[in-house]
Amino acid sequence: MVLVAVMMSLFCGCETLGKGATDEERIAETLCQWKATTEAQDIEGMMATYSEDFSAENIAGKAVLREAMAQALEEGHFEDAAVDLEDAETVVEGQNATVAPIGMTGVFGAAEIGLDMKQDADGVWRIVGINQR
Repeated sequence: MVLVAVMMSLFCGCETLGKGATDEERIAETLCQWKATTEAQDIEGMMATYSEDFSAENIAGKAVLREAMAQALEEGHFEDAAVDLEDAETVVEGQNATVAPIGMTGVFGAAEIGLDMKQDADGVWRIVGINQR
């Protein structure tokens, strides 16, 4: 976990947040972790940013997502992966949020996505959906 925190601060300039952090700051912390662990091809770190309630087209649940991510990593789809959060805007509506646009590049080419997030029972904002734009 220390490695993830160091990577987060290097990639995103994020700092550990105190109890008084806003929802937007907490979401940014999750996004920084997601970016750093995606670029580092760290599946455990990536999975920590996804909610148990995750679902997307053809992927029903976090367990199915983990299998798909492991296969993608094994096949080299995350080689040279880069996540661009610079233009991303966060819109919070209660316990839910959307973050877009997020740029991604890698051996697969380039894509622009949006993330649906929610605040889980433990107070951590996690990804519940991915939308290609």
